[in-house]
Amino acid sequence: MDSASCRGRVVVAYRDAALEYPRVAPFDPPCAYPEYPFAADDVSADNPVYGAVRETLRLAGLDEARFGTAAWNPLGDLVDRGATVVIKPNWVRHYHPLGLDIFSIITHPAVLRPLIDYAFKAVGPTGRIWLMDAPLYDSDFARLTELCQLERFEAILRARGVPLTIGDLRSLVVDMDSGVVVHRTHRDVWESESTEFDLGGDSEFAPLGPTLHRIFGSDYDRRLTTSFHRRINGRQRHCYRISRRVLEADLVISVPKLKTHKKTGVTLNIKNMIGINTNKNYIPHYRVGSPREGGDEFPDTSRRSTRARRRIVRLAKDHLLARLGTPAERLARVFMRGLLAMRNTRLPQRSGVTADPLDVFYQTIQGDTYRTGDWWGNDTCWRSALDMNKILLYGTPEGTLNVRPVRRYFSLIDGVMGGDEAGPLAPTPRSAGVLLAGFDPLSVDIIATQIMGLDPGLIRDQRRALELTHHRLADVDSPLFVRSNVPEWHGGISRASDLGFRPHPTWSEYFAQR
Repeated sequence: MDSASCRGRVVVAYRDAALEYPRVAPFDPPCAYPEYPFAADDVSADNPVYGAVRETLRLAGLDEARFGTAAWNPLGDLVDRGATVVIKPNWVRHYHPLGLDIFSIITHPAVLRPLIDYAFKAVGPTGRIWLMDAPLYDSDFARLTELCQLERFEAILRARGVPLTIGDLRSLVVDMDSGVVVHRTHRDVWESESTEFDLGGDSEFAPLGPTLHRIFGSDYDRRLTTSFHRRINGRQRHCYRISRRVLEADLVISVPKLKTHKKTGVTLNIKNMIGINTNKNYIPHYRVGSPREGGDEFPDTSRRSTRARRRIVRLAKDHLLARLGTPAERLARVFMRGLLAMRNTRLPQRSGVTADPLDVFYQTIQGDTYRTGDWWGNDTCWRSALDMNKILLYGTPEGTLNVRPVRRYFSLIDGVMGGDEAGPLAPTPRSAGVLLAGFDPLSVDIIATQIMGLDPGLIRDQRRALELTHHRLADVDSPLFVRSNVPEWHGGISRASDLGFRPHPTWSEYFAQR
């Protein structure tokens, strides 16, 4: 392999079990490190995370010879003066439905802060630093901004000369009432500008041609998503709308969370890139029906009553709710309000807990804990994630794929607090004190999955990405190497030293039986 490929096989795994997030923006470092680009008094003693990120970058070997001097410029290894850096966090949602710590779900800005400082040191005042994501289409970005103190964060750093812009990449935002979409807003702003890619036969969906009519996106009307992913006169069409801001980047820094996922097993770097697509209805999440029917929405069952109830739910969605803006949506809202009121009468709401209307609906009407592809048999969602990574690494602003990578990539996973069990949207917080970093999304994800105590060979996006990598690297069989401040992790992760994250309940049997 060339030197870049060799470096891609090295993953940094830093851990300080006592590590905690600071509370007040802009999350200044505890001291003015020699390379710190701001005034010596722009510091905060209550921020151990900054130093932990700094040490992680050192362990990654970035600008190694100058570490400890004022000239240390770690990201200068990856991006030039005047260039554009996109930092992509995981800002999926603005609340935890169980009233638990929101930062078990979303990336904490204290982890982002040192990356912004070092990006500024690399690109200078003439460069551009964009901190952006596309959350779920019903997420309240204003509330998320408040929780992360982003207005204060951005204002203070811009006053210090940092060319920082924080933005919401979504072109489609919806308002929901009792689990029913009641209003759709199409945003046509600078942040939401996008380019359409048609991956055609290069898409991971190409082998699924006969079942493409079953795919489901985000909104009720499946016709929106199937129009972007279908066969036309024998030709495959697989379209996504990718952020122009990401496509204009010279360096993308992925900063996902260390947590489990109900559709893909884990959500790390590969899954994080779902958030560079500006319209969620371009993204297939699952295929309706059971595997016997050509779907992966839920497992096969021999129970006639369950199959009948599932059909009723599907007919209601496809023939009532799918007609956007019709009286059926208003009727559905009235129905869901009544259903939730009945549930709250029988099961009084706990303080701080938000009942998931869809959970209530499926458990009551469908009588089934499986829904919307939330189980280990989902063979759809991981394909969307891999398609997104192909575009990230090889996609041009003109909407084509190059044969070689067109932008640099770096990852730093926020596992200071992770999340297990019902991830990604209702995880149990895990104070893990972990940061993982590297130059290749697959390598970092494999080590992160091992640290969680799960088998990367059972994670479909990682397994398939490894197959694809064999076609690009001549020496892919050379082992991953872990650099760590934890002696038990240095060199590689063993089962005896993992953190024992618990998988999503609908994945437990899958991991247990293998």
